[in-house]
Amino acid sequence: MVVPDDELAAALRARLRMGAGFYIGFAGMLEVGQLENLNYWVESKDRTGAMLWQKDDMPLEEAIEHFLRIRRERELDYDIEGDLIRKSRPINLG
Repeated sequence: MVVPDDELAAALRARLRMGAGFYIGFAGMLEVGQLENLNYWVESKDRTGAMLWQKDDMPLEEAIEHFLRIRRERELDYDIEGDLIRKSRPINLG
């Protein structure tokens, strides 16, 4: 796992607590966002966009727990995270 759950949870918490209606997603397959009542929603979709799992109107920590659980269960973003991190590192020409 490239980005540990605790680091991802902290990042999600910081962004979603801004109260600006943000939502965060990965490749359209896993999303978490804020509702107008300041509670949160989580959705999991397959590669075609069909809904697999959905829950809304929950507190932030519960939403983060669901997001991380689904991410682990579906093994979402582990491969792409590694590729993106490798590509973002400076090339050593020395």
